[in-house]
Amino acid sequence: MRKIVFLVLLISSILALNTLSCKKVETIPEGNISIVKLDNVNSIPADYGSLVSVTINPTFPRISQLWFQDKNGTIRIVSVGTIDKAILDKVMVIPRS
Repeated sequence: MRKIVFLVLLISSILALNTLSCKKVETIPEGNISIVKLDNVNSIPADYGSLVSVTINPTFPRISQLWFQDKNGTIRIVSVGTIDKAILDKVMVIPRS
C-alpha cells in the first residue's frame, strides 16, 4: 500500500512540476498575406511587375518560387514545378506600404 501511495505522490509531483515549466504560447494573429488562384497557368500576368528574385526551398527542391514586385510594391510569389515545367495555380500576395 505504501508503494502505491508513493507512486501516486511521485506522479502527481512530476505532473505539477511539468505544468509549472510549460510556458503559455501566444497565438500569432492572422497576417495580411493572401493566397490567390492564378486563372491562367500558361503565363504569368505582366501586371505582377518585374521579377526580383528566384528561390528554392530545400525541403521542396523541385519547386522554384519566382518573386515579382509591381509598381505599388506588392510582392507576388509564383511557384513553378521544375520537373513537370508547370506554373502552379496558387500565388502568394504580400502587400507593402
